[in-house]
Amino acid sequence: LPALIAGNIGGGAYLMQSLGRLLALAGIMAVLQYAARRYAHGSGGSGRAALESLALRLPVLGELMVRRQAQVFFENLALLLGSGVAMFDAVPVAVDTLTVEAVRDDYGQLLPRLQSGQTLAQAVSALAYPGNSAVVGMIATGEGSGELPQLLARYAQAEGKLVAERTDTLATWIPRLLYVVLAVWMAQGIFAGFAPVTRPDY
Repeated sequence: LPALIAGNIGGGAYLMQSLGRLLALAGIMAVLQYAARRYAHGSGGSGRAALESLALRLPVLGELMVRRQAQVFFENLALLLGSGVAMFDAVPVAVDTLTVEAVRDDYGQLLPRLQSGQTLAQAVSALAYPGNSAVVGMIATGEGSGELPQLLARYAQAEGKLVAERTDTLATWIPRLLYVVLAVWMAQGIFAGFAPVTRPDY
């Protein structure tokens, strides 16, 4: 804007510059939405693992991804155990329902631990991605009381609702935050253009 007022650039150039920033933001959002759709359909090719690895490192999104995956695992495990499927048979089936490679590999270590004599609570406590850590104590209670499938089902239902609410909140606020960042970025450019120039004394 200062350059436009000073006559250093024309109106067309200023418009293109402003539109360029808006288009860049729109492009970023479009790429994120496209990646999310491919991820939801289980596609992504060779870049899927890299995208997952990056997402898992993000402070809020990473936590939600892990908790969602854990919720899916325990929900399916509860259904299988409640249907009378043996633990050693139910665990690998529940693991196969996970879609994030790093989490699936982590949960793939549960069966060997169980076969070595560990309880499910002990095996889950050693996971790198347990989701909500409170699940370990709940599992121990379920194993001790003989009501593991019921407690797992209750946990999965409550956790699923919580994760869905937080995901909706995140989806609502991310576009707003991006627009705020863009507004601040453009404001900085405007104020920088009006900053006084200090001339050296001769």
